[in-house]
Amino acid sequence: MLGSISVPGIALAIPQFLLFAHVGMTNTPWAILIPSFINPFGLYLMWVFTAEAVPTGLLEAAKIDGAGEFRTFLQIALPLLAPASVTVLLFSFVSIWNNYFLPLIMLKDPAWYPLTVGINQWNKLGSTAGTAPSSRIS
Repeated sequence: MLGSISVPGIALAIPQFLLFAHVGMTNTPWAILIPSFINPFGLYLMWVFTAEAVPTGLLEAAKIDGAGEFRTFLQIALPLLAPASVTVLLFSFVSIWNNYFLPLIMLKDPAWYPLTVGINQWNKLGSTAGTAPSSRIS
């Protein structure tokens, strides 16, 4: 787990692009969302929180009462995991919001660009505005 957390996300951008290109999912928002929501830190955080927040006695009591695995998860464990789920969701949102390189290589359509890439493209357009083309200068 520690090894997967220590690998920077930028090192995985090209393999992720090749994988999504093979599947045909480039130039879609899913190419940005899926890698950001599935991260080792979120998995570790949920695992540690689950071990402390969901008592095994509560799960055993649900089994004794006749609840199945799915009902036990939905009605007992999931409400107890809400704080960690929101935390992982917020970390993922910030990671998606601040990501620059992955959207730049995954997306071709400027309409799908997130704010970080869009502002940079807008800055490029603004820096060339008002300059005369070199062929008109005499």
